[in-house]
Amino acid sequence: MKRVRSPAYPSLPISEAIELVQKIYSSNRTNPIDREAAVKDMGYSGLTGRSGKLLATLLQYGLLEKSGKGGVRVTPRAVDILHPESVADRRRALRDAAFEPNLFLSLRERFPDGVPSENNLRSHLMREQFSDVAINPAVNAYLETCRFLQQEDAYESYDAAGAADIESSPSIDERAETSMKQLPSHVMNEDVASKPLGGHLAGAGEQLEAENERVVYREEGSPGQYLKLAASGPLDDYLLEAIEDFVKRQRKRLEKASSTTEH
Repeated sequence: MKRVRSPAYPSLPISEAIELVQKIYSSNRTNPIDREAAVKDMGYSGLTGRSGKLLATLLQYGLLEKSGKGGVRVTPRAVDILHPESVADRRRALRDAAFEPNLFLSLRERFPDGVPSENNLRSHLMREQFSDVAINPAVNAYLETCRFLQQEDAYESYDAAGAADIESSPSIDERAETSMKQLPSHVMNEDVASKPLGGHLAGAGEQLEAENERVVYREEGSPGQYLKLAASGPLDDYLLEAIEDFVKRQRKRLEKASSTTEH
């Protein structure tokens, strides 16, 4: 009897995949990295069948992308999840990632009215001729992914989510506060010198976070508009890359806003 080959599917739910890509991002930001180094940053000794499958899972979710010959890099989608400009951006990136794998997208379309039961999902995959050994991990990964999206209020349809985000769009202060709360503690420690305060960075009359902080850059725009960057300790490539990432995210946000206004 010919062996049934199941379609590719993520070996982990999206929540666990995010934890792995966070480890890669913490060490490399969005710089290209070879696969061997990537799995080591994930906590494995090297490329094996298991670690290679996990790397493939991050690629399936669109949290990593191929870069050069045998290399990968963290995607803008992953950055939007790890360091969101707003709650809406994070939810949108989570939905895009969760239903990027072909199997998960087809299941979402097959069961549009909410998350199916485990028995219903298992029965469906059996009818689709999934191999027996693939059914359990595929079912678990999909259901855990859907539950995580529900916990993050990100499971609803794209259209409904977009309308809800617009109707309940938070203020600049609320977006900044929420985004900072969602960051890991070590990232907050790294970025505290440029923490948003009322829509600007370390504004006039506001005390810096520590005595050894200093203003390293200031640029004035229109009346009442300026940017001030505070730093502590020497600047290095790591911090400069963090600033570059921040600028890229701001440009992306402005482009989205401009596109929405034009339409």
